[in-house]
Amino acid sequence: MRKLEDIGLERKKLPVWWMEILTDLKMFAMPLKDSKMGNITTSEPLQWEHVSMETISRDISRCPTYEEMCLLKYRFFSENEITLQVHPAKSEYVNKKKYMLHLWRNKEITAMAEERLRRKICKTYEEAKKYFSGERKEIYLPKCGIVIIFCGEEWLSWEEVCKIKQRYWDPEEVAVQFNVSRELDCNEEHMILLWDATDFDLPPKDFV
Repeated sequence: MRKLEDIGLERKKLPVWWMEILTDLKMFAMPLKDSKMGNITTSEPLQWEHVSMETISRDISRCPTYEEMCLLKYRFFSENEITLQVHPAKSEYVNKKKYMLHLWRNKEITAMAEERLRRKICKTYEEAKKYFSGERKEIYLPKCGIVIIFCGEEWLSWEEVCKIKQRYWDPEEVAVQFNVSRELDCNEEHMILLWDATDFDLPPKDFV
């Protein structure tokens, strides 16, 4: 994760500013695309770096958009760092804030392991492009444990991605999606990959 004091120093350059510090929680606010406000919290529980965003206006009843979560990653994490979003097992869903989404990064991952993961994700995106037709559709690759989601002309909402996850995984199975880089995340195909989480370390269940 980037140094939070560096993010604070960029408040004139970026529409993000320091709100307050509560013990190990750092609070920020930023405009959402519909001119309302998003509330951002950062923390580092145990081995995980954590940033979350929720809508705070009474006029908004939605989760942060795909683009807003990508922007969150770019502002709080370095370009070479990989974050994940968790679609948890139904019995482990404990988030009491309905419209809050989370980004996580394992602080204990080695540079070599993170680079291997990056190459794996990038290679999978390249291979998935061969299924692109411009239409909104999903393709399940059972051998890889991956669902390729082509969103069509606009990125799907978190709720729409969750419904797709539920079609391909049992309620008690966990899936993840990654944020890797500007180029990969904001790909021209509007493509999102959902990964079976069996082989990945996952953050604590207290939040997701």
